[in-house]
Amino acid sequence: MQANFHPGPDVITIPRGTFTLTRKGGDDQDVLGDLDVTDSVTLDGAGSARTVIDGNGTVTKDRVLEIFPTATVTTVRGLTLRGGLRTATFDAIVLATGYRAGIAALFPASAVPVDASGLPTQLVGTGALAGVYFVGFDLRQAGGLLRTIGQQALAVAARIGAGPAGPGTP
Repeated sequence: MQANFHPGPDVITIPRGTFTLTRKGGDDQDVLGDLDVTDSVTLDGAGSARTVIDGNGTVTKDRVLEIFPTATVTTVRGLTLRGGLRTATFDAIVLATGYRAGIAALFPASAVPVDASGLPTQLVGTGALAGVYFVGFDLRQAGGLLRTIGQQALAVAARIGAGPAGPGTP
């Protein structure tokens, strides 16, 4: 990905279409398998139903994106990522804060535990949502939203740092 070679944040505009990864294998130079993100980037598609990046995991034996710690801000919007393989036990998705979350729409094939307002009712996803963390959506906590986010972020970091401990383990 050329954006990795330009210092500072980049925006990559991806047009309408399905883009299928085809190079089998894994590396960290963005040559084989997944797309390696080593610098801050925004991947901006033409809409989640119009722009698809298919990881083709049965062929590539890899995920769709590998985001490195040096990519301090990575934003994916207006596109669908599908077809990758989970290749490591430390993969995680952290969804942070949202008053009108619409979380269920992000996971149409899964039963997302949400309340009547559409906000997640648990911090740690289970089953098909294992590895998904919902931070800052519990607006009912005393002490304010920022305090809650801080506490939940610490719990999520500890959970991720501990490695796989079983479904739903905080």
